[in-house]
Amino acid sequence: SVAAVESDRGELHLVLSPARSIDTHVIRVCGTTGALEYGHAPGLDVFPSQSAAVAHLRRRGVCGTVTEGCALLGCAAFGDCALALIAKKVRTAVVLPNGHEVLTVTEAQWVRCALRNPAAVLTREERANVQALTDIPLENLYFY
Repeated sequence: SVAAVESDRGELHLVLSPARSIDTHVIRVCGTTGALEYGHAPGLDVFPSQSAAVAHLRRRGVCGTVTEGCALLGCAAFGDCALALIAKKVRTAVVLPNGHEVLTVTEAQWVRCALRNPAAVLTREERANVQALTDIPLENLYFY
């Protein structure tokens, strides 16, 4: 599972609980470059559960809006913003012979984070392309 935690100050943290891991990891999106930051430090960015990680972010005062979902589908920085794509709802499309499931995204949401000092400025055309990317409906068209 995943939770995108946005603060009132514009910070974005991705709280990831991989299916094949017993730990939950907090990945910080750098507010300047959009780079993903992770330090492997227990109690700072490694927690026993998603609720413990979100509670830690609340105690630090960096928890405003929480967007919960099933999976993080992608994350990228474009000019003055960083975007994370969250699969909010999925359904099983097919079960493979080895028991693994292929899931279809039935509801997705882009989470946007403004960057303070962007390394690149987007042209009007590039900005329109980013907007077009986030406007594409992914429901029932994206599999993982």
